[in-house]
Amino acid sequence: TIFSALQWKANEEAADATKSAADTAKETLWAIEGANITTKKPTFDIVAHRVLLPFGNGGHTTSGPATITVHEATFSADPQTGARKAAIEAHWETGPVDSIPTTEPNNSRIIAIPAVTIDGLIKGTQIVTIAGEINYDIGIPNAPTRAWLFCYSAHFNWNTKKSETDACMPSRIIPALKVIESYPNNGTHY
Repeated sequence: TIFSALQWKANEEAADATKSAADTAKETLWAIEGANITTKKPTFDIVAHRVLLPFGNGGHTTSGPATITVHEATFSADPQTGARKAAIEAHWETGPVDSIPTTEPNNSRIIAIPAVTIDGLIKGTQIVTIAGEINYDIGIPNAPTRAWLFCYSAHFNWNTKKSETDACMPSRIIPALKVIESYPNNGTHY
């Protein structure tokens, strides 16, 4: 009968709404209670030819396993405009982290920057860029993994006449670095 069909349709719509509400509640729980991994501004140590990339967990749960992949390139730069020119050196590295707790101290990863020189950075003839992602389990069973993308560049600022570190756009820079590095070939696994 028509009444039965209408009742069946109403029950189906109610079941769909209940499932949608449950999915929303589950996703909200994951967002609020799960691990939330982010990076902080790195320290470029030009003398030691390395970058210290700090990362931490601002969430409420210790993360599960994570994988950090970092792409690095040192570029020659036009000393008049500061524009990037050719890559002098580029590489990528990846490695696991067992878990990332919510407590201090934060974790960090050391990235080699073998081609950079103090003179090159101070005179504006070099730019160093690191970019990558941290893929991690948010620490809640059956939750999907998350990815945190990051990008930082050390360069000479012609206005302040100082070297500085700025955030850059990982969605634009990571694909470009992958091409320069011949990713996924030639990488290091730590």
